[in-house]
Amino acid sequence: MASIYIYGSCVSRDSFDFIDKTEHRLLGYTARQSLISAVSKPYLASADSGSLESQFQLRNLQGDFDGSLLDILSELAPETDYIFWDLTDERLGLIKIDEYTFITKSVELVQSGLLGRIKDYEWIKFGTEEHLELWQEAVRALADFAKSNLPNTKIVLINLPWALLDENGRPLEKTWELLPDEANNLLAKYAAVIRNHLDVYDIEMSWDKATASSNHKWGLAPYHYQDAVYEQVIEQFNQLTLRQAATVSYSLTDLPDPAGHEPWRDAADNLGEFHLALRAASFGIHFEARSSLPAGRNMLVALTLEGADDMSLSDARIMKSGMASIGHFRYLEIESGQRSYFAGFRLPVGVTCSSVKVMGWQIEAGQVEIRNLRLATSRDAI
Repeated sequence: MASIYIYGSCVSRDSFDFIDKTEHRLLGYTARQSLISAVSKPYLASADSGSLESQFQLRNLQGDFDGSLLDILSELAPETDYIFWDLTDERLGLIKIDEYTFITKSVELVQSGLLGRIKDYEWIKFGTEEHLELWQEAVRALADFAKSNLPNTKIVLINLPWALLDENGRPLEKTWELLPDEANNLLAKYAAVIRNHLDVYDIEMSWDKATASSNHKWGLAPYHYQDAVYEQVIEQFNQLTLRQAATVSYSLTDLPDPAGHEPWRDAADNLGEFHLALRAASFGIHFEARSSLPAGRNMLVALTLEGADDMSLSDARIMKSGMASIGHFRYLEIESGQRSYFAGFRLPVGVTCSSVKVMGWQIEAGQVEIRNLRLATSRDAI
């Protein structure tokens, strides 16, 4: 029987509900604890001095104050086969106590009333340059820890995008001040740091498959998915474990890629066009890119729009090109290296889109490549 420890949010915990419990057991669960908090100096405070009553919330908050994650993983290392890890709780940001002490700006911290007792604290928001720099340091610290303490444990990064739409095709609003594509582009940067420093199993899903559930037990949110999403997570995990167990009977090349990656294509070539049978007002583009160029506007999404008033499109970050072959468009900022990219579109009332084209912009052959290009929209619009 394989033993699994969960570090992250309900994304990992809800996925575990769909696993075969006769073959896997849950060792424990650390939630609401940013990795940056986990590797920083402990914050010497007592969670039960606040107003929280839930034992689960108290345990999470005290664990965050203590930075308990690495101690727990070290203690459980001999019996831990896998760690399920997702980054959803990183969205909460950090409270900087001093130069060496950080805690997570969790719901539990706010509800406890203890945040108000901290003098001269600084809120470091997720996605800021300072937060990303701290994240890089924290991942390096985790990599050093894993090398010394987790030699036989596999880390499984459950890297699901925030959903653009629910199962009824309705677009999701901002959550934690972020639209789904904004959150996904930030999370892709954080995941890229992990891959640069840690050997992880990646569980990924294209944006068109990651659909939110309006009937989820925790309520509607871009990280509360339909059951089929969690089932796919476990299916990919099962394939990964099969690859790990590959011996003389078959080689890894005989097994399918769990994430279903496609071959790389040159972004300087014609990448094709999506045609929408029913005119859509809410949709998104998702792909993975690798670039040898410095960060810049090296790609764009061209749109064929109907009913467009150019003045009303500025809030949707859409411009009008003077080139007839492009029409309306949005630039995509592509960074050096490899990661996923997301572009979400929510058009003004009365404006619809009939086709979407992704293309390289002012680049030469071989400079930018993409794969797994997908259109995310309501199923009846394709």
